[in-house]
Amino acid sequence: METIADYFSKDDKIAKLEKRISDYRLKVQVQRSQKDKAIIMRDAEKAKRIRTCNVLINLVSSGKLLLTTKEIADLCFVSEKSVREARARLNKLKI
Repeated sequence: METIADYFSKDDKIAKLEKRISDYRLKVQVQRSQKDKAIIMRDAEKAKRIRTCNVLINLVSSGKLLLTTKEIADLCFVSEKSVREARARLNKLKI
């Protein structure tokens, strides 16, 4: 038969374990929230770069701006491949 002290010591251990679990869940929730915010910010920055790249490509296509693919890529902080793909997408839309 257990004593009252044993009973309360078990409750204390259980409470400590529940607190650790609760703290861990909160930590994971905060990490997920930060990760989601980082993804949203990254996607917004990527969309901004794509729009800028498209504007530059349109200006080059209309003859109002003389830039090479490499120069556009450097200005928009994207790869030359991305610029070529964006140019191809814009050409498909115009047809």
